[in-house]
Amino acid sequence: MLADADGQDSSNGTFRGATSMNGAQLQDGHAAAAGSFNGARRPAESTNSLARNGSSQNGSSSHNSKNLDALEQEARYLGHDREEVTRLLIQALSDMGYHTAAESVSRDSGCELESPIVNALRVAVLDGAWGRAEELLSGAASAGERQQAGNGLVLAKDADTNMMRIWLRQQKFLELLERRETARALMVLRSELTPLCQEQHSKLHFLSSLLMCQSPEDLKRKADWDGAYGQSRRILLSELSRCISPLDGHADGIGNMAWSPDDTMMITCGRDRLARIWNTKSGACIRLLERFSEPALCQWNLEGDRLYTWTKKHRTEDLTASPDGHWMVAMDDQNHIHVYSFLTRELEWEMDMKTRPTSVSVSRDSRFLLVNKIDGEAQLIDIATREPIQKYSGATGGEFVIRSSFAGANESYVVSGSEDGSICIWHKVTGILIQRFLDAHKPRCNAVRWSPTDPCLFASCGDDNKIKIWSSKERVRDYISKAKCQNGWGRVSAEPSMESEDVGASVERRGDASG
Repeated sequence: MLADADGQDSSNGTFRGATSMNGAQLQDGHAAAAGSFNGARRPAESTNSLARNGSSQNGSSSHNSKNLDALEQEARYLGHDREEVTRLLIQALSDMGYHTAAESVSRDSGCELESPIVNALRVAVLDGAWGRAEELLSGAASAGERQQAGNGLVLAKDADTNMMRIWLRQQKFLELLERRETARALMVLRSELTPLCQEQHSKLHFLSSLLMCQSPEDLKRKADWDGAYGQSRRILLSELSRCISPLDGHADGIGNMAWSPDDTMMITCGRDRLARIWNTKSGACIRLLERFSEPALCQWNLEGDRLYTWTKKHRTEDLTASPDGHWMVAMDDQNHIHVYSFLTRELEWEMDMKTRPTSVSVSRDSRFLLVNKIDGEAQLIDIATREPIQKYSGATGGEFVIRSSFAGANESYVVSGSEDGSICIWHKVTGILIQRFLDAHKPRCNAVRWSPTDPCLFASCGDDNKIKIWSSKERVRDYISKAKCQNGWGRVSAEPSMESEDVGASVERRGDASG
C-alpha cells in the first residue's frame, strides 16, 4: 500500500441477499452458499467500547469485554446468527410480494439488504423504467474512483458498462416487440443498440430477425424469452447485480491494523479513508470511523487550548510510543528515525537508516526499536545504546509500505509482511528466518500483527481487501467443528472478512517453546 493513501474507493449495497459479515470465511471451503448478493448493513453504534471520533471513553477493558459478550449473546437466535436469520426473513417476505412487511422488518431490525441507490435501480428494472435505469447507470462510479465522482452507485472493477446498457436496451427492445410496437422497437435497434453492438454483427442480425415475428408467442419462442411479465426482468436484474461492487469491507487494500489489548476487537484502515472496528469473535464490523482532519497529533487542555504540537521539521509517516511512556519514535519520509523524550518532548537522538523506513514499533519492555525498511530488511535497535543489534532479511521490499512487528510469547519473534504477498517470521535474537508463508495475500501483504493475549494467533492484511486470522491446524479444526454445532448453515462473508487460515502445527510448537 502506498504511503500517501489518498485514493478513495466507494462501495454500496447490492440486490437482495442473505449476506453477512458475522463469521469467519474458512479457506478450506466451509463458507456457506446460503447468500446471493451483497447487501448493505448498518454498523452497530457502540457507545460502550470506543467513543466517537476515535477517543476512548471512561471504562475498563473488563467492562468492554462484558459489553462484547452481551453483544455476542444478542447476535444469536436459537443457535443461529440473528442477522442472517433476519436477512433471510426480509428476503423471503420480499420474494413473496410482502414488501410492506419486509420494509417494516428492515426498519425495526436495522438490516438493509440494499442501499437506496441500488433499490432505485432494482425498482426501475422490475418496473420497466428503462430511462430511469440508464440514468442511474450513467451516474455510477467504478470501484477505485472517489465517491463524489458518481451518484452513489458503485460498479465492480471489472464491470462493463456498455454490456450493462446492451442488456437494458435489449430487454426494452424485446418488450416493445411483445407489445407489437414495431416502429419504436426498430428505432431502439437502430439508434440505441447498433452504436453499442458495432462489433457484434451476429447479435444485431439476430435482433433484426425478431422484427419479422408474427406474434408475441413466436417472439418468445425464437428469442428464448418469457416476456415482460415472466422472469425476464428478474433474470436481467440478476445479471446486473454481478456488476455491482460489494459493501462492508475496505476497498483497494488494507494498509494497517491493530488488536485491542484484550484482543476482543481489531481496528483496520485502508485507502477508502475509513477505519473499521471489528468484533474478533463474530467477525462483525461494529464501527466506522472517518478520516481525521489534520493535524492529528496535538495536546489540548480541558478548556480546548492547544498546549503543544510536535515538531514540523520533518514529515512524519509513522509514529509509536514506548509502553513505559518514556519514548516517542517518529519516522520521516526520507531515511531517518527520530527518538523524542515523551516527557520533555525534546529530540533525544536520530538515526540515518541509509534507506527509507516504512514502519517503526517499540517492544513491550520499551528496550528495542523495530524498523522496517523499503529494501525489505527489518532492523532491531537498542534504544538506550542506539546500536543496531540484529537484522532480518528475506522479505521483499519495494515502493509500498510494508510493516513489521514483534510477535509470539514474550515477543521472541519478529514478523513482517512482504511485497510478494508472503509472511515472514524470524527468531528475534538469532535473526534466522524460521517460517515463510507464500501467497498469504495478493498482490502484497501490508502488515502482520500478533494477538496480545494468544501466542498461537496472529492476523494479517493486504491489498486483496482481506483480513486473515492465522492459527494452528488443531485450532482451525476446532473452530470449524464449533461453528457447525452452533449454526445450522455455514456463514457467508463479504470481503474483507475475518478469515481463518491454517499455518501448520509448527507455529504453535514454536510459540510454546518461546516462553
